[in-house]
Order: sequence, then structure tokens, then C-alpha cells
Amino acid sequence: MAVPFSRSLRSLATDGRVARTTALALSSAFLAAWLAWFFRARVAVYEITDAARIEAEQLAYRSEAPVGGKVVATRLALGREVVAGEILVELDAEADTLDLAEKRTLIGAITSEIAPLEAQIAAQRRVLDANRDVTRSTVGEARVRHRDAEAAAVYAEAEADRTARLHAGGLASDADVARARSTAQSRRADEQALRISVDRVGSEHRAKESELAAEIARLGRELQNLEGQRARERSAVGGLDYRIEQHRVRAPVTGRLGEVTALQVGSVLRAGDKVAAVVPVTALRVVADFPAASAVGRVRAGQPGRVRLHGFPWTQWGVLGVTVARVATEARDGRVRVELALAPDPASAIPVQHGLQGTAEVEVERVSPATLVLRAAGSLVRRASDVEGAPEAPSGATPVAGALP
Repeated sequence: MAVPFSRSLRSLATDGRVARTTALALSSAFLAAWLAWFFRARVAVYEITDAARIEAEQLAYRSEAPVGGKVVATRLALGREVVAGEILVELDAEADTLDLAEKRTLIGAITSEIAPLEAQIAAQRRVLDANRDVTRSTVGEARVRHRDAEAAAVYAEAEADRTARLHAGGLASDADVARARSTAQSRRADEQALRISVDRVGSEHRAKESELAAEIARLGRELQNLEGQRARERSAVGGLDYRIEQHRVRAPVTGRLGEVTALQVGSVLRAGDKVAAVVPVTALRVVADFPAASAVGRVRAGQPGRVRLHGFPWTQWGVLGVTVARVATEARDGRVRVELALAPDPASAIPVQHGLQGTAEVEVERVSPATLVLRAAGSLVRRASDVEGAPEAPSGATPVAGALP
């Protein structure tokens, strides 16, 4: 019976060899592909921290009460948008407000007195200028008449002397001599009278000018006193304005109220009490604290990364792309501060805003899976060595961290 089944047996033997050969070839190909991937592929290695938060590039500004007082108005509402200089809280400043109104009324009264006084001074100066013009004109006319009279007197005296010489020669009578002398004396008397008139006119006008100048000086002193009083009152108004302004708490920058103090009308604030925190409207960034032992020297500017927010599951909302912008050079409490720049994604549904927290992952290198396996093995060996090298605790005693052997 072996002869009829010889061909079947040979066929079965041949099929078994082909199957083994095919399986061996497939296994070899798979092993070769796996080894190529294991040694040549590059896998991203991430440094991870759960201490990450989104912050505004400019930190929130603290708004405080400059002075103490009772709240008379409040416009605080969490999340409300405000502009720089907007009044957030008003404190009671009624006494200063009343003083301010009184000072401004007094300034108005002083100003109403100054205006007519200035007009009066200007009018007096115009009168003084006109009087000087009249003085120059009157004195000039008097001097002209005086010169004419003096010329006439000199001529009359010369005629009298000529008539006297003619009388000595027998050419003129005694009557002619007497008449000539009388005329000369009359002309000289007229000249002296006009000279006195010039001096009198000049004295009268100088006296008038002195009176006008004295009146202008008196009015000027009065104006100066009023202006000095107005300046003092205006200075007092400036002080009151400042004091009233100190009773108003304003927004330091344009932004959103990220934190507010619960206040009601009638509440009392002390100087320096925090009223609100204004988050400025600026670009956002991610600030993360990485363990210094693993991040120093490995996390560097320019490395890509991603952030997963705690309140938004990444399987539903996705992740935020980031890039390392700055890395601190000094560790604090065993951690290093790393600032990450957000990559804008208009298609993302995550409402990115100041204060969100999450987990940050930064790609620090790309290595082969073989390198990762070797690192893991090295870590296991090091841990095992540390455990074996640890001193044994005495019987009945519990090891204490930091205790001496």
C-alpha cells in the first residue's frame, strides 16, 4: 500500500517545505524591517510638566485705593472690559468738593474785579500818553512865543541904543530916546513873562503826569494783589483737585477685570487696599515650570511643543501648538521657568484666555527606539545599584530619610 500513496506523500513533503520557506522568508523580512525601524527610525522625546498656565505677556495690574474712605459708587464687575483711566470706585470726598466749589467761586469774583481794574489802568495809561503829547505841544508853542518875544526885545534894545547914539549926535530928540527905551523895556518884560509861562506850563504838565503815574502805580499794586490772591486760590484748587482725584480708583490700563473685591456703597476702604486686578489686552503666552534636573540644558529656545488644557479634554478639543521662546538660566525651588509662544490656530475651538492651566510638552530631541531602550536599561541598572548599595537598617528600626548610617 506504500506504492499507491508515494506521490501523495511526496506532495505533502514538498508543500511542507514551501510553507516553511515562505514563513521563514516573511519572518526574516519582518525582522529586518523591525530592526531597521529599531535602529534607524527617529522618535520624538518630550519633557513634560503639569505646571503650565496661559498668561498675558503683560502681567495683571493691581488697582489699589490711594487713600482711605467710604465707598459712594462702584463699577466693579468680574470680567468687564475697562479702558485706561476709567473710574472703578469712588470714595467720599464731599468736604473737598464743597471747598473746591467755594474756591472756584472766589476765583470767579476775583477775576470779575481784575477785568475792570485792568481796563482802568489801560485808560489811565492812555490819558498819561495823551497828557504827554499835550505837554510837548503846549510847551513847544510857549517856547516859540518866547523866542519871538526875545527876538523882539533884542530888536527894541538895539533900536534904543541906536536912538541914544543919534541923540548924542543931535539927530534925535529926547522924546525919541524915551520912546525907544520904553519900547525896549516893554519887549523885555513880554519876553520874561513868556519865559515864566514856559516854565509854568512845563511844571503843571509834569505835576499832572506825576499824578497819573501815581494813580497807575496804585492801580497796578491793587491789580498785583488781586492776581496774587487769584494765583493762591488757583493753587489751592489744584490741591483740592488732586485730593479729590485721590478718592477715585481708576483702571491703570485697558483690559478686563480679572479679579475684583466685593464692595458695596457704604463700605470702607483703607489706603492700599486692593480693589481689582486688570488683565491688559495683550498677546498671550504659556508659562511652564519644568523640573530643573531634566530641563536645564535640554529645553532650548526654538523647540516645538504642545499644551493640553485641564478643562478641555484633548480628545475633544485638541491641543495648542507652542514654541519655546525663553528659558530661565536660574532654577527656583528645583524648577526652571520656561516661556512658550502660542501658535495661533483660527480653527481651534478652545477659548484661549488668561488663567487657563494645563500640561506642557516640549520636544527636546529625536532618537532611535534602540537608544530609548538602552536608556531605560541603564536607568533600571542604576536604580538596582542604588537599592543594593543602600545601607541596611538595624533590626526593629525604620529607615528615616536623611538619617546617618
